[in-house]
Amino acid sequence: MDDFAPQAAGRLDDVRRLRAVQASLGRLRRHEREVLALCVFSGLDYRQTAQALGICVGTVRSRLSRARKKLARLAEENMELPTVRGEMTGAAALAAVPVRKELT
Repeated sequence: MDDFAPQAAGRLDDVRRLRAVQASLGRLRRHEREVLALCVFSGLDYRQTAQALGICVGTVRSRLSRARKKLARLAEENMELPTVRGEMTGAAALAAVPVRKELT
């Protein structure tokens, strides 16, 4: 049988990433969410989105570009790091790292 561990790990990463994106959507401005919803989720092209929103095609392009960058940044900030039960995080983890003395 093939090892399914890499595939399972990939699915877990996808779930974490999707949760982070969902949490980040609410932090976008209304006009950024509108452009994302129409272009990305609904599949409208720039012209159709511009007509629906009553704005220029260039405005759709710039808003979409900014929204994608902002969403990626926010999602990265919201990514949950997997923790193992009992695992120390933050400053406590650094304090617990043993100091290695180099033998000369």
